[in-house]
Amino acid sequence: MKALDDSYPISRFDKYFTIFYCILNISSGKLIYSSAAHPPPIIIKSNKEIEILDKGNQEMDFELQPYDHLTLHKKPGWNKTSLFVEIKGEIKFPGKYPVKQKETLSSLIKRAGGLTDKAYMLGAVFLRDSVKEKQQKTLDKIKENLDDLLVQIHLSPSVNNSDKMSASEHKHQIFRVIKQLKQVKASGRMVIDLDEAICCNPQKDIILEDGDKLYIPKFSDEVTVMGEVYYPSSHYYRKKYGCQDYIRLSGGPTVLARYDNAFVVQANGEIFSIREGSWFNFKKNIPVTPGSIICIPINVDRINKLENVQSWIKIFYHLAISTASLSVVGVF
Repeated sequence: MKALDDSYPISRFDKYFTIFYCILNISSGKLIYSSAAHPPPIIIKSNKEIEILDKGNQEMDFELQPYDHLTLHKKPGWNKTSLFVEIKGEIKFPGKYPVKQKETLSSLIKRAGGLTDKAYMLGAVFLRDSVKEKQQKTLDKIKENLDDLLVQIHLSPSVNNSDKMSASEHKHQIFRVIKQLKQVKASGRMVIDLDEAICCNPQKDIILEDGDKLYIPKFSDEVTVMGEVYYPSSHYYRKKYGCQDYIRLSGGPTVLARYDNAFVVQANGEIFSIREGSWFNFKKNIPVTPGSIICIPINVDRINKLENVQSWIKIFYHLAISTASLSVVGVF
């Protein structure tokens, strides 16, 4: 122990560590040990008696007998590997940072020098591996049944033939849907309020996990319209315009659009439906933020009346557009 004290003096590292140090003679079973603030090991003897080796920091002798078990505990809360979080974009000192247990997002941003004057806090993208895993499990479960469901759509009888597509359009649209949806991958994005987190609001601040990523973009003055519109495109942001205005600027919904299921992905990742409650014919002109994406999904009912398919398609679209929004700001 003296040799360890000499090699790792607190004056050298300004830190201390705990240790249980022992030498075991395998022939005689003699154990010489010393413990320094470490959780004491336990010996379970062959007769089932338990002895705790808690004699402190002096060297002690102990003799192990055949079939005795020596258990060494890990220090509570100890991680043998460091936790790292990555910050990119409009931060003064971007990069990967080691973080402590229970360190918060606001604390890390301070350590990284704070935000630049070009930072768009509302558009901040926060990614977490554990969230991505849950999202991907949902997608994988849906994909397992997607082929069978689309075959059902193709083979099942028409419900409203006058409102259906022709056979050739029908087949082409099925393969189009399969191709689009199978490309969707989870992003792991969490919606955060970065402005409130930086202000150290304990309800909005986030305790960091290993592998977390934060991307802070520059201000974006565009609003993008995607999906079943005649001219999918991006438009210059106008404060007085709502989502319906931007949809009109993109030519309006096509005949294949499920207009009542259209939604807006705001710059911070929040998703809002344009439908007002149960009033199917009433579409809200939702205010949008700079950097938002408006999506009009495909109307699966135009192919066949299977409501569970339509709801699953909606899930895919939400996740796909969330991933697309990350691509727009340059996260991937």
